[in-house]
Amino acid sequence: MSWNYRIIKHKRIDGGTYHALHEVYYDAVGKPEKYTDAPVTFVAASPPDIVTSLASALNDAASYPVLDVAEFDK
Repeated sequence: MSWNYRIIKHKRIDGGTYHALHEVYYDAVGKPEKYTDAPVTFVAASPPDIVTSLASALNDAASYPVLDVAEFDK
């Protein structure tokens, strides 16, 4: 199973929306199948390690369209 970081659009209880960064996992044919319950956080041993992780996440998130939470069966 492959994964990457994606921005997902969520609905708030009041009807509004918000966006969050999640790890998204794909099925065997590459369709987004599930995502982490909580948005991702970045913790590392050093500041350069966090910067590297953030750069990777930014690259993923900027390379793909925003997903809508309604696209998932949760």
